[in-house]
Amino acid sequence: GQPLHDASLHFNNWYARAGANFFSTALWTITALLVIYWLKQRNALDKFLGTRFDGRSIGFFAIGIIVLIAIIRSVAPAESPWLRFVAENRRFEELYPGNGLMVTIIQHLYYIAESAMVVLVLAAWQRAGEIWTKKTLVPWGGLGLALTWGISHGLWGIIPSLVIGVIFVSTRKNALLSLVSVLMLFVVYS
Repeated sequence: GQPLHDASLHFNNWYARAGANFFSTALWTITALLVIYWLKQRNALDKFLGTRFDGRSIGFFAIGIIVLIAIIRSVAPAESPWLRFVAENRRFEELYPGNGLMVTIIQHLYYIAESAMVVLVLAAWQRAGEIWTKKTLVPWGGLGLALTWGISHGLWGIIPSLVIGVIFVSTRKNALLSLVSVLMLFVVYS
């Protein structure tokens, strides 16, 4: 089947497409919040996700984003736009005249929710690898992400998953920087 985020997936009505994306977004958001709540209740959140913003984390994040964008753009078709928002909005306006912007906004909320779920998967794999091997500098999260989410998205999902894993470890598991890194896959790749 086609993934729900595929702009070429046709729905007869704009509200059917927006509703399907909104429903998925709501489920993923609730799930992410429940996982975070569960981790907080067990005083384990800091073992999975970090919040430090220091020069080292920002520097590694910036380098990682540059590498990530270079990889993404190297596999993107030459004629593809730099920002997916532009291409998707154009496509949705063709499909749903006058309602394309609404569908595009909901689509990008979907990307944010999917990014949050990807970061949680990344964090879980990272923590599992650390527990199993006692090695905290290996990007276990990126390896696990590449083998799960990455494979389901093809080659463009595998390689960036590994880079995101390195960013995650390099930024001391910073949740926000990792979320932005994952979101870059959806915003820059088109």
